[in-house]
Amino acid sequence: MGRSIVTPLQHLINAANSIADGDLDVRLPVTRNDEFGHLTQIFNQMADKLRHSHAEVVATNKAMQQQNQLLETLQ
Repeated sequence: MGRSIVTPLQHLINAANSIADGDLDVRLPVTRNDEFGHLTQIFNQMADKLRHSHAEVVATNKAMQQQNQLLETLQ
């Protein structure tokens, strides 16, 4: 396969591996106006949604822990 296919695929693979390892701050520059550019845009949207969902879970967990601590002090 040519570099025009292998290089963008490798960038996407590396970024997906980073997300799988827990790095939700990964973003890829969109440098093309073809299918790879579209795939990169979708990848970035997915990463943004994962980051947002993770932040919501962390905030909810923190709020629940605070409420549990308050309940324990009232008992």
